[in-house]
Amino acid sequence: MKALLYYIVFQLAILSLQANGGHRGSAKVNEGATQLTFTKSNFNNSRRDSVLIIFDRFDRSGAGIVCKIFHPSIDNSIYIESIPSGKYFVTIQCLGIHHERFEKVIRVKSKKCESLSIRLDECDEFSKDAVFIPTEHTDFSKLKVMTMK
Repeated sequence: MKALLYYIVFQLAILSLQANGGHRGSAKVNEGATQLTFTKSNFNNSRRDSVLIIFDRFDRSGAGIVCKIFHPSIDNSIYIESIPSGKYFVTIQCLGIHHERFEKVIRVKSKKCESLSIRLDECDEFSKDAVFIPTEHTDFSKLKVMTMK
């Protein structure tokens, strides 16, 4: 009876070691990457600009596969790797100077890099020293109330 118990424990240990090794190897095979490129010249200050990126599965089986804040590199691009292959809704929210939000559908393929170009609108940084409010001179004699007959 003792030998049967040792045999069962030995078989379970071997089975669990094989299951762990097989699962790690297959996960990296089905991963891809995405590169987001922003096309505006004033998006290059990475200390003030950051981007929140959320990947949701297209078949609605997984929300927030990637949900992270990224900072653009010198060439105004963001490279995201280790994304499981599949079709995704991608939400891109610019934080900082730009406050734009984009939603795209992309397909990530295994061992390939999907490229996505995003065009940003022009915007200027607010500085209270650069604000000019023109003076307004109102002529109260030309109001509609004053010219009624």
